[in-house]
Amino acid sequence: MVYKEYEGVSKDMRKVKSKQLLIVAIMLAIFIAASLPAYAAGGVTVYVNGKQLVADVPAVITNGRTMLPFRAVFNALGVSDDRIVWNEKSKTVEVNRGVRDATYIFLSIGGTGAVVGDELIMLDVAPYISNSRTLVPLRFVAESLGADVDWNPNTKVVTVTK
Repeated sequence: MVYKEYEGVSKDMRKVKSKQLLIVAIMLAIFIAASLPAYAAGGVTVYVNGKQLVADVPAVITNGRTMLPFRAVFNALGVSDDRIVWNEKSKTVEVNRGVRDATYIFLSIGGTGAVVGDELIMLDVAPYISNSRTLVPLRFVAESLGADVDWNPNTKVVTVTK
């Protein structure tokens, strides 16, 4: 009789353990699934003239374009802070305004039109604000300033050479 009582408890314990194992497996699957989009979007490494570009907001891929904070990109490409103007009210960025022999660039948050020199250029991805930083398309900015850009999709490495 005592043996049969333990046998019933053992079956109940196996059911409880099976349910616990199932719950842990489901939680693990949810965690992995939630992590995949973040991993896919991040993990981009950018080199400018052989030096890794590190910004306070990391590079991300948005609609197939590598986006970085504008000041980090412009500074890495040799544009000093005194040549970069952020207008909080109009949410615009101007670079090299009134600077002789320098490429003028104008970008607007949410706008797919940008100005380089006196030419209107259409962007695939508009600049946007994320984590209090204005992100701009790296290739557009780099090529506008005369740099070459190479993208390795296997390693997610962008190499900019000026």
